Amino acid sequence: MNLRILLAFPLGLSLFFCSTSIGFAFSDVGSNHPNFNAIEYLEQQGAVEGYEDYTFRPDNSVNRAEFLKILFESTDMPLETKTNCFPDVQDQWFSSYVCSAKDQNILAGYPDRLFHPERSISFVEASKLLMNVYFSDLYSQEILRPKAFQVWYETYVHWMNTYKITPSSILNLDQLVTRADLAEMVWRMDKESVNQPARSFVLSEQDGSVVESRLWTGDGYSLSQDTVYFEQLTSPLMTQHPWSDGYPNMMLALIEDESTSLDPGSFVNLGDGYARDASGIYFYGGSGINGAIDEADLESFEVLEHRFARDKNRIYYYGFAFNDVDISSFEVVSSVYSKDDSSVYYNSPYYYSFASLQPLPNANPADFQIFPGHEDFGKDGNSVFFEDKVLTDFDADSFKILQDLFLNDVFVKDSEGVYFLSPYSPQHSEKVEDLDSATTISLGGSYLTDTNSLAYYSSNPESKGFHSLEGDAETFQVLGTPSETDDLRQYAKDKDSVYYAGKLIPGADSGSFEVLDNPYAQDKNAVYFMGVPLPESDPSTFTIMSSGYSKDSRHAYRNGEILDGADSGSFEVLDHSFTKDNSHVYYDGESIDADAPSFQAFGSFDSAFGKDAYRAYFVDFSDSVVRSFEPADLESFVGLGNGFAKDNVQAYFEDSSLAGSDAASFDILVTVEPYAIDKNSAYFSSKRIEGSDPDTFVVNLYDEKVASDQYGKYIWGDPLNNDL
Repeated sequence: MNLRILLAFPLGLSLFFCSTSIGFAFSDVGSNHPNFNAIEYLEQQGAVEGYEDYTFRPDNSVNRAEFLKILFESTDMPLETKTNCFPDVQDQWFSSYVCSAKDQNILAGYPDRLFHPERSISFVEASKLLMNVYFSDLYSQEILRPKAFQVWYETYVHWMNTYKITPSSILNLDQLVTRADLAEMVWRMDKESVNQPARSFVLSEQDGSVVESRLWTGDGYSLSQDTVYFEQLTSPLMTQHPWSDGYPNMMLALIEDESTSLDPGSFVNLGDGYARDASGIYFYGGSGINGAIDEADLESFEVLEHRFARDKNRIYYYGFAFNDVDISSFEVVSSVYSKDDSSVYYNSPYYYSFASLQPLPNANPADFQIFPGHEDFGKDGNSVFFEDKVLTDFDADSFKILQDLFLNDVFVKDSEGVYFLSPYSPQHSEKVEDLDSATTISLGGSYLTDTNSLAYYSSNPESKGFHSLEGDAETFQVLGTPSETDDLRQYAKDKDSVYYAGKLIPGADSGSFEVLDNPYAQDKNAVYFMGVPLPESDPSTFTIMSSGYSKDSRHAYRNGEILDGADSGSFEVLDHSFTKDNSHVYYDGESIDADAPSFQAFGSFDSAFGKDAYRAYFVDFSDSVVRSFEPADLESFVGLGNGFAKDNVQAYFEDSSLAGSDAASFDILVTVEPYAIDKNSAYFSSKRIEGSDPDTFVVNLYDEKVASDQYGKYIWGDPLNNDL
């Protein structure tokens, strides 16, 4: 959510703000101010203005009424003209903001039934408002709660911790928020990730009190008074509430491993996963050694970039030492290449196991360079390289990259010609015979032109290769929408004709033709799907839905074909599996025996459930069959994902109940493999994992068939010999 915030809201005060028209000019916020980046960012966005004396007054507090006006005027939340929603909110300037927020369940009053607009807002109050606004749909359904908390603010503090939103200047939960704090929090929300120091609070599960305050220093490191922690990804819970497009809300969870070997008193985060204390150098980067670097020299150690570092004796990559690299001449060229005076290296991290620097055969470090914007390509005076491969068929001096295509395929040229290049399989590269390399440019999509000719490259196996076009090169343009990548831009037109994937669309009107949302387009006469006119389509009423469905006043369509028997007026897409109209329910475009008026869908990316007033339904994706069954409590039945569902009585895997499952605490883990937990146990598909501990149970996100808890490891739900 992009915020526009005006930090100026008098409440019985004469102070006001005026715009500064000369860029960042707050006299009381210098470049060394801890919140300078946040305040500068919002000022450059036109989101904050200074006082009439050109000050920002960063240490001034913000009251509850001011905070609400900020949120409403900076977001797309609906604002209604309402008053009299609290005894102390009648007909003041802030009434509409307070009353609208109350109606939208963003806030509630104090126990005395008052709102207290004049009170300065505390950190926990600000956390609730920020999270409710940014994630309003999720919080209204309590989606983001990882467990049932004991006090109202714990869920908000938890996710402020997770998103690293809390400024390091916040030292306790009741601390009043200043204007600088507010700017910092909004900046972090707006930018999503800024890798800046942040405060986190570990709360008691019994009463919500602060057990420990930690300072997150960036790059995964957190400090408490006694311990250094490093965050690692683990399997998160998946919500039972799917998004409108049928995909689930997946919130990655973080666990913090104690790094007991580090001294918090002398700890310094060096960046890029490296850290130091008084006795040593460490690397915790999700891969590599994840611990002390015994060889590192403490005094001369420095971090470079792209997970590289060095000291007076050696080079380090992902925490691994490389003794055969020349330290004095070593240079990090990109995330893909590095070099010293004698060699060029391909940087190969081999994530989560070990890292290596592979010398490029015959590469000359003296004149080696990468291509701007294409750091996985390099060249020297004699050869062109892609990652660790030598592309021997090109002239290095004249080699140029014209355009990226899908999955690393590219259009390139040298002095000898124009080519389609598959760098992972250079033997499959193809030359365009009819284009002049000196004048050839990319038009986008798979279209190329020189001064006189047009060509299109087809990746379709039936027509694979370059094809000449008879279009008018001078007026030819590739069409698309801003959200499309170049490889998806298949529509094009010139002054007379329209094309899709390099083929003429007969009868299309060039003058009125426009792309709607790939692969849909229209002109004044028809709607097109992948370049083919939709049968009997009406451009004036046409609507694109989702999952390949669309409709107009005449028909509902699926993947460009009329959906037989569907009533377009009442037709709706429920998720990526189910659709319905007022009398039919469809799965995968085929009508199923279900009650349309009462039918609900619970689709996810990996499984689909539904229910009507009489029964529940499970879609077996393996054979595209919809099976009906009767859950214990149909009214409360919901699908969760990964083949799991539950009601108020028990949980289910596919259309069978999970014996002994606790419905209230049952939820699934966001992994490819079907893992779930409740308060008593963990589960794998239809199997209860006997003896497992749900409180410590996590799935290895890098090998998702493997899970572990405090008692041991499991593979596909079966105990794994820990000695293996």
